Amino acid sequence: MVSTLTALAYLGLILGSENPVLSGAFTKPTIKMVPSNVVTTGKQVTIFCEGSSHAKEYRLHKEGSPDYLTPTTFLETENKAKFSISPIQWNNAGQYWCSYRSLTNKLRQSDIMELVVTGNLQKPTLWAEPGSVIESGNSVTIWCEGTMETQIYFLYKEGSPSSWLRQTPKEPGNKAMFFIAFMEKHNAGQYRCYCYNFGGWSQHSDTLELVMTGVHHGKPTLSAFPSPMVTSGGNVTLYCASSTIYDWYIVTGQDLKFSRFQRAQFIPTEMSQALFSEISVASRKKGPFRCYGFNESTPHLWSEASNPLEIHVSGVSRKPSLLNQQGPVLAPGENLTLRCSSELSYDRFSLSKEGRSDLPQLSVSQSQTGEYYANFFLYSVDFSIAGQYRCYGASRFSSEWSAPSVPQDILVTGHPPITPSLSVNPGTIVSSGENVTLLCQSSIPMDTFFLFKKGDAYPYMHQRLKFQGPQCKAEFSLSAVTPNIGGIFTCFGSQSSSPYLLSHPSVPVEIKVSGLAKYQKSLIWVSVVFFLLFFVLTLFFFLRLWHQNKHRKGVQTKIDLQHPEGAVEPKSIVGHLQKSSRPAPAIQEEILCEKRWPGREITEVSASDATVKVTRSADNVELGILSQHQDDPSIHLYAQVKPARLRRAQTTSSSLFPKELQHSKHRQKNRDQVIDQQADTSQDSHAVIYAQLHIMTPRQGRQTSLFPGRIC
Repeated sequence: MVSTLTALAYLGLILGSENPVLSGAFTKPTIKMVPSNVVTTGKQVTIFCEGSSHAKEYRLHKEGSPDYLTPTTFLETENKAKFSISPIQWNNAGQYWCSYRSLTNKLRQSDIMELVVTGNLQKPTLWAEPGSVIESGNSVTIWCEGTMETQIYFLYKEGSPSSWLRQTPKEPGNKAMFFIAFMEKHNAGQYRCYCYNFGGWSQHSDTLELVMTGVHHGKPTLSAFPSPMVTSGGNVTLYCASSTIYDWYIVTGQDLKFSRFQRAQFIPTEMSQALFSEISVASRKKGPFRCYGFNESTPHLWSEASNPLEIHVSGVSRKPSLLNQQGPVLAPGENLTLRCSSELSYDRFSLSKEGRSDLPQLSVSQSQTGEYYANFFLYSVDFSIAGQYRCYGASRFSSEWSAPSVPQDILVTGHPPITPSLSVNPGTIVSSGENVTLLCQSSIPMDTFFLFKKGDAYPYMHQRLKFQGPQCKAEFSLSAVTPNIGGIFTCFGSQSSSPYLLSHPSVPVEIKVSGLAKYQKSLIWVSVVFFLLFFVLTLFFFLRLWHQNKHRKGVQTKIDLQHPEGAVEPKSIVGHLQKSSRPAPAIQEEILCEKRWPGREITEVSASDATVKVTRSADNVELGILSQHQDDPSIHLYAQVKPARLRRAQTTSSSLFPKELQHSKHRQKNRDQVIDQQADTSQDSHAVIYAQLHIMTPRQGRQTSLFPGRIC
């Protein structure tokens, strides 16, 4: 019956094409079922039949039934006839077509459409091999598995009612194979399968999304943040981006059982991107991961696949160390070697760069000291090398990696191609404890500045500007500097969007720090002044006290150079000059001699005729007459005492006395007066002090030695 209807329809097309009047005015009707031609029992289906503007008497036919259905509604303005079937029963299933008559009473009928009523049998299982994501031009096999009683398997593609595929098992079995030898765009879409036997139709299977990739040639990139190495129990963020503008991105696992969709974001650099955050490390076994881009109008036609990305678990064993012998700042063209090493016996090391999905691995070598290491050579540095690096170690019998090493930043200079300037306030030579400000500035806008000190592995300071003005600058303050802060400084500029790319270096500036601060000098001077003032006050106090004590004792020494004849000779200041070669003990102790001469002292000693002024210093003692002689006010007498080595006593001739003194009425013999005094035993036991008495008269205008002698 189906073949007959098909033949009649084909014959009608031929006849219509031979009659231009008929072919132009009349066309075969089209049939459509809403919501679908696959309906579950108890539901409703609406069938629309559309013909030409001259069509009338629409009819709906079902294969195997002599009767036909008339329209429930006729939409004259749309040239459509509407047929409703509700509720759907098992006997409503079958093949349908529609027809209409023209003004000339000619019949036109449509193509056949199958109405499937499901829900009686168990739903089958549907899958694709090698997978549901197929590259353009490759083959794919779709399998539908039902029960052993299944007589016919049907494969249905959503949106293509006429593209039913059916398979009748040649041998008893419970599954059927639908093979697509060459994947094309029209093969992509949503698929379901059904099973049929004499008991009715099964429910439809779960939907299979068959996707074709390689339609768009803008291949995206997939990377992991912060790294494809993720600590056990942690999460990772995947970043998918492309220079081609897509509406959506999807990240998939190996079999699409793990997949996430994310609407694309557009960035000013004419790129689209998407971030897939909070992906658990437990999902790593669903990898490797890939990402694709597609547009909303064709959701089953994807771009080329990104490179596969593996997620690795770290943190099981102790971290290795990563060493950069060249330093963190490199110029383009330089060579770079990063060494990963550990005391543990790892058999391989890997090097990861933040934001990059590849994970190069090297076998381990062992040094003479027993250290395990691997050298990663990065020849001819360029801007793409800049970034943050870590390394990991792994043992032979484990798929998991060690904890990450301490990160190493690789900074490449020359981008942007500008040179900032560096200045120092108040100057390059400062004292310890002072504050210093280094000013790095640029006439070209930059939002980040770095200050380096020669010999340091990392930036001494860095500063990001909140606001950018016409003159971009950053101030680096060093407070209370010490000598170890001194050195050679250089600054760089950068943009926060490219934090590992630096400008050209500024002209270096050397800061020298002296070891003594100004405030320390001031403190020392204040301390010295205070000590001197304290010493002077203390000395004055003791001298005052000493003077008062001497005055109270009433120590008096009489010097009587002119006395009446026959009178008893008074005790002079030098003691018994005629009777003894040594002075009186009291005079020796209190006035003339001391075992120590710490400084100059002045003491007034009262006598009967004169006041004697005794002046002592470290090297001499002077005795001065503070009042004039009572007989001759013009005569002044003083004695000068000086220390010297022990020597024999000398005498002074009477001829050396002034003539006026020789003819005096009360003249007395002058003789040598020697006063022996033992010198300071701590210095010289043979040291003595000599005193010479002089008289100064205004007439003579000169001094005359009365007698020399030693008093100690």
